Amino acid sequence: MINQMKLLAKFIFLKYKHKSASINSFQVNRNLKISKGARINKGVIIGENVSIGEYSYINNNSIVFNSDIGKFCSISYNCMIGLPNHPIKNVSTSPFIYSKNNILNIPGSFEDLNIQTIIGNDVWIGANAIIMRGVSIGNGAIIGAGSVVTKDIPAYAIAVGNPAKVIKMRFKKNHIEFLEEMKYWDKYDTQNKELAHLVLNREKWIEDVK
Repeated sequence: MINQMKLLAKFIFLKYKHKSASINSFQVNRNLKISKGARINKGVIIGENVSIGEYSYINNNSIVFNSDIGKFCSISYNCMIGLPNHPIKNVSTSPFIYSKNNILNIPGSFEDLNIQTIIGNDVWIGANAIIMRGVSIGNGAIIGAGSVVTKDIPAYAIAVGNPAKVIKMRFKKNHIEFLEEMKYWDKYDTQNKELAHLVLNREKWIEDVK
């Protein structure tokens, strides 16, 4: 009963603290940094060292630790992002041996614990994807459902599989350069007419970029 009351109190605190965002999960670290328009759906677990940019959303039952998520990202159901690794070259892989609070009373010996995972802007991550800690995903990239990302993914790439591999680029090099320079995610409120024009033209915007 006491634990439930604590969870409720933290939930109310976060809802009040981040009025411009939408937080619908009880399992959110109180030190979360979340921007306006962002949304966290039910059952999502947000651990330590997480920031979420404007108008990004995380769908039900996803788990996020040690991650910086950009603006306008779409993270689907049951994704795991930035979860802790275990040392594979140490004597033991158990956190009871290598973590800060280990049973041997020795200094923590695994540097991975504080490494950030970077998710760029306008990234779409499909359901059940796993993004390993320390990976960087570029702006506009798409990660296929069920993929396991173990290495950096470049901007506007489509990556699928286990381990995830880039199968194609979304656009030609000059179009990617145009989008990277445009940075609509930083200018949508001041250049909304230009952005609206590009969106309404759908695929035709590519013809205007030389």
